[in-house]
Amino acid sequence: MSENKKGSVLIIDDELGPRESIRIVLGGQHECVVAENGRHGLELLEKNPVDLVILDIKMPGIDGIETLRRIKEKRPDVMVVLLTGFGTLDTAQKAIRLGAFDYLKKPFDIDDLRDVVQKGLSRKFDQEAEKARVDDLERITDRMKNEMSNFDRMTKLGTLSAGIIHEMKNPLTVILGYTQMILAGVKQSTDGNELKLSEKSLKYLNVIEKETMRCADIAKKLLEVSKASKDTFAALDIREIIANTEVLIQPQCSVNQIFIRNEVPEAPLYANVIQSTIHDILLNLCFNAIQAMTNGGKIVISSAVVDRDGANLSDITAEEKEYMSRQSAEGYVSVAVEDAGAGIPDENIKKIFEPFFTTKDGETGTGLGLPLAKEKAKKNSGNLSLVRTGPGGTIFRLLLPKV
Repeated sequence: MSENKKGSVLIIDDELGPRESIRIVLGGQHECVVAENGRHGLELLEKNPVDLVILDIKMPGIDGIETLRRIKEKRPDVMVVLLTGFGTLDTAQKAIRLGAFDYLKKPFDIDDLRDVVQKGLSRKFDQEAEKARVDDLERITDRMKNEMSNFDRMTKLGTLSAGIIHEMKNPLTVILGYTQMILAGVKQSTDGNELKLSEKSLKYLNVIEKETMRCADIAKKLLEVSKASKDTFAALDIREIIANTEVLIQPQCSVNQIFIRNEVPEAPLYANVIQSTIHDILLNLCFNAIQAMTNGGKIVISSAVVDRDGANLSDITAEEKEYMSRQSAEGYVSVAVEDAGAGIPDENIKKIFEPFFTTKDGETGTGLGLPLAKEKAKKNSGNLSLVRTGPGGTIFRLLLPKV
């Protein structure tokens, strides 16, 4: 027990003599509060953050066992020492099983009393210290998760940026070329202060506007995804998130000769989600799909409404069934990402959601993408699972409660 921490004790006994004797014995070392019955003791416990209770078993009204039960309901961390006469020894031993720390038989020895109280308080303070350590570890773990998430986000953004720079070369080259042609036309059309634009120059300007808007749209989508998540839930149309994801991965797909196709219904598919986290999940799945196809191929992003029990999912997995059994949603929105790669080797299937597991080299793989995507799905009350993998390709599916 810390030398600087005296500890506070609540003494509950209906007999004045034992009650005052204990207060006098412990008063020099600990802060003591006294109560004349169980009800009074429970009231004091509400107002005083005591560390240990000394409780007589035989009391009128609320007896010691019932008082013990209520103490443990309100303050399970408080140590309770029971006072018992010979006739209630069996009861005291039963009370130990209900959460009491120890018991003393009346009449008690002063040294035994001090010893039991000191041990009880030491146990209490050790538990508090242990809880503080656990809380610190949890905070550190949460901070590490956030750092890992940010690291993974920056890794993905770096890959995105490389593809976007490559893709923007084309519209920027077009813009530059048409601008130069317009300038040449303007020089030829200048007659004093009058400036005339030919029909061909107006056509060039329309092309410039279109290509500039294309660059702006790509940049806008990249900025939306790069913003730090504020964990704000909103009812969003999942089709729009899919469309944004397509814009962002298109440059990388072009570089790798991969075709993207989406299969979404015409009607909106609303889910209550954190937009940035759903973006992160889809980007992770799409990047994995791109990396699974070294010689080009096709990515299909599909979305649909799923029945409450998943009856309209022909390929529903055991994990998805278990997930739905725990939910109370009336239906779900599914988002599946399918590639045409070689599939995941059997020995790796059980490891893909484990942190830091990767088959890629240190420069291209962190082993965080899928574990973080799975965690972000849970954060949105959803579920991410591997539906199928093999020589024909791999399908991952995200399920989200529909609104």
